[in-house]
Amino acid sequence: MQSIREEYNLHQPLRFVKTKADPEWMDVEIKQLIRERQRLHPKGEYKLRDQFAHRIVSLIAKHKAIYYQNKYMKSKSDIRSAISPVKFLLKQLKLNGWTTTTELMLTPLQLLNMR
Repeated sequence: MQSIREEYNLHQPLRFVKTKADPEWMDVEIKQLIRERQRLHPKGEYKLRDQFAHRIVSLIAKHKAIYYQNKYMKSKSDIRSAISPVKFLLKQLKLNGWTTTTELMLTPLQLLNMR
């Protein structure tokens, strides 16, 4: 059985095909329009094909803008959530009398050892 499998793999080897995932802003509507545009080209319906192409370009621009704006807003909120504990800690240190720059640059362990 092993030799049969080896001969089969020798003459008809298994191949792995890597496929690219669609961009996150790509949706079903854009894909359908692209298929329709591709279908119109061999038929010679160039005016209609160009209308589809224009519609595709405008939809892609709109979807990209929305996607990247949402991505920016999410990253902005992630940064704020990461910075807010640092701001809180600095405010607490200032309230407790730690005001000089060198004191604020110390690690929390060094601060505890000084008190």
